[in-house]
Amino acid sequence: MEGARQLVVLYRLEAKQVVKIRVASEDCTLDAGGLPFVWLTGVKAPESVALLATYVRSSNYEDHGDHGLATEH
Repeated sequence: MEGARQLVVLYRLEAKQVVKIRVASEDCTLDAGGLPFVWLTGVKAPESVALLATYVRSSNYEDHGDHGLATEH
């Protein structure tokens, strides 16, 4: 079996700040639980990786400890 060739990165924002980051395969069914969902297209992979890297390297990410942006609470 072959998996999806691309991944999507999902950012959840509250009060203009990213509070959760999730990764899903491009063929995954997404359920936003009734929350508004905005799908951005035309994003170049290097730009996407650069944005994600800012969260991984930021002090805000480290401040979350075991409950980082990508950890279920």
